[in-house]
Formats: sequence, structure tokens, C-alpha cells
Amino acid sequence: MRFLHSWVSVYFLTFLITLLSIIPFAAYPGVSSLHNLLHFIMYGVLAFSVLNVSLRKEMFYPAIFSFSYAFFLGLILEFIQFFLPYRAFQWQDVISNFAGSLVGVVLGIKILRHII
Repeated sequence: MRFLHSWVSVYFLTFLITLLSIIPFAAYPGVSSLHNLLHFIMYGVLAFSVLNVSLRKEMFYPAIFSFSYAFFLGLILEFIQFFLPYRAFQWQDVISNFAGSLVGVVLGIKILRHII
């Protein structure tokens, strides 16, 4: 359980999202219909995890930091995909990342204020 409260969990999720964002999409066929939902969920979980750790570390403005971390990671990865021949920049992904990051922080605030 200690893993969930450490930066290692955030780094692991960041690595996983980065890896899934740069490998060829054909590597996981049949996911195209759930593409935006997966973005929403992955960035929501990442924002929630960053919020969990930053609240426990008593950082300043943990909600803003958590949202920014998740959203800007998604924005940077989408920008990188623009230059990859087997991936493409998509505004729908940016919107899904934004919404997932926002919902992850909002749910995190509601859930974690009762726990921490």
C-alpha cells in the first residue's frame, strides 16, 4: 500500500502512458473504438495519483499541480506523436486528456479529503 503513496507510482504511470503513446497503435488492435475512453481513464488515474502523493507530501496547490502534470504530459505526448510516422496528433485525444485530468483531480479532492 505504501507504493500508492509514493512518487514511484506516479513515475510508473507516467512511463506506462508514455510507452502506450509512442508505440505503434497497431500493437494493440481492437482498441480504436475505446480510444478516447482509454485516454480519459488513463489521465484521470494519473491526475488522481499525483494528487494523492502531492497531498501526502503537503505540496503547495496540489490540485493545480496534479491537473497540470497530467494534462501537460498528454499535451507533450500528443505533440511528439505529430512527428512519429505511425502516430498522429488528434485534438480529440487532447480533449479526452483534459477531461480525464480534470475529473481525476475533482474525484481525488472529494475522495482523498476524507482519507488524508
